[in-house]
Amino acid sequence: MPVDQQFIDAVNAMLSGMISVELPMDALHQALLSWSPCAPDECKARLAEWIDARTRGMDKSKVRIVVK
Repeated sequence: MPVDQQFIDAVNAMLSGMISVELPMDALHQALLSWSPCAPDECKARLAEWIDARTRGMDKSKVRIVVK
């Protein structure tokens, strides 16, 4: 089924301005290893802080995380 140009334009408009932030798997792994044992909520909070540090100053609504 062919895709019409109007659909393509709408998708491109929606995706414009998105920011791809690559997080290397080895960096994530090292961060996780550096944390002491913790409860699930604390682990979530630490991960959120780690991601926030790597996306500081960016529009969070446009950031898309890519783990590499």
